[in-house]
Amino acid sequence: MKEKDAYIENKDHPVILYTEKDDDTYGPVFSGAVSSKDYIDDFRTKFKHLEESILTKVRSGDTSMIYYYMMLQELTPSELAHRIGISKSKVEKHFQTKYFIRARLETVRKYAEVFNVPVANLFQLILTKEDNRWKAHYVENEVIVDNHCISQHKTDNPLIVVTTIEEKES
Repeated sequence: MKEKDAYIENKDHPVILYTEKDDDTYGPVFSGAVSSKDYIDDFRTKFKHLEESILTKVRSGDTSMIYYYMMLQELTPSELAHRIGISKSKVEKHFQTKYFIRARLETVRKYAEVFNVPVANLFQLILTKEDNRWKAHYVENEVIVDNHCISQHKTDNPLIVVTTIEEKES
């Protein structure tokens, strides 16, 4: 590959390629990743659409937050089952609200641990507005929304999370 053919304008994901230079020597060329340039925006658009469609199903009761977090973290049912220590069929049942309601509290705690969210987040949606879009995946952090500070913190009790909303002084 010639040096001029290797260069791709993509500062977000740089790569170093070794190519044939104009003087017939080989050397490094700083370029951008082809896959990032061509596919990352498409991936982000599809992922946002997937997230919104799952949240619609969560709100209607068609699926549980287990499915939402599993998809958000790009896990398969088999991977999730292995991490929780239960069967894949049990995990798949927990995708349905009617079965998730019957899950043992210890199992729910394990799900929360795998997803790295408080147990409370498996039973609620806390929406925050970012870039004029409401976001639902809310993990222990702080967000400023309309001059209010929203923060959520775990406690020593794995079943309790403290969510605070305070007016931010300008």
